[in-house]
Amino acid sequence: MSCLSYIIQIRILGLTPSASNKFTKNNNFTTKSKTVKITINKEKTKISAKAKTFKRTTKTKKYTITLKNSKNKAMKKAKVYLKVKGKTYTAKTNSKGKATFKITKLTKKGTYKAVITYKENNYYKKATKTLKLKSSRCNKHLLHFFFYFYNTSN
Repeated sequence: MSCLSYIIQIRILGLTPSASNKFTKNNNFTTKSKTVKITINKEKTKISAKAKTFKRTTKTKKYTITLKNSKNKAMKKAKVYLKVKGKTYTAKTNSKGKATFKITKLTKKGTYKAVITYKENNYYKKATKTLKLKSSRCNKHLLHFFFYFYNTSN
């Protein structure tokens, strides 16, 4: 009766782990060993964000985004960056994967290009999303309504 023993060692060194196996010598087999590299694929990430219009008069504008992984699960405690008008804002996601940015520099009327970025780490790939943020005056229709209402009530 022959006996075959099999030894597997796995070492994780940074992002390229390797596995070694070794067959030990007995009456029927000679000693053999082999080392192979294991590739870990980083998981994709997805940023959910929409274009938004802010009132120009609001001092601190709040903008919320959602960050999820490829399995559509919320990514917790992840740092996300928003760059708009040359300034970068940072926010951290909560347990639901939502991050809220507090934007202070959009005081003039206009449309601004915004880039949202999640930086790559050992487990997840980088994700970016570009969209437009708008800073405008008050709603014209609402202003006309208040003006009409004020004039008819006096």
